[in-house]
Amino acid sequence: MQSLKQRRQSKLTAQEKQQEHQRLLGEYYDTLIQLRQVRAAFQQVTDPDLINACVYEMNALQRRYSYLLQRVKEERLTAMRVLK
Repeated sequence: MQSLKQRRQSKLTAQEKQQEHQRLLGEYYDTLIQLRQVRAAFQQVTDPDLINACVYEMNALQRRYSYLLQRVKEERLTAMRVLK
């Protein structure tokens, strides 16, 4: 019995899979850049409210990054594989 994920993936065409992989890697790299930017901002702020905001945003981005990294690993994606 196929899982929902397996059924969904079997219905995707090769082009759709390629587009999905590109989107996933794009989100992954965008999140990584945002996380680095927030960490840099955290080093610069001194106001307690801004520190709290940076910590909150870092936590949210870290969770998103972890999720996307897991998806990238599940799909066994690399930048070179998607660019082919």
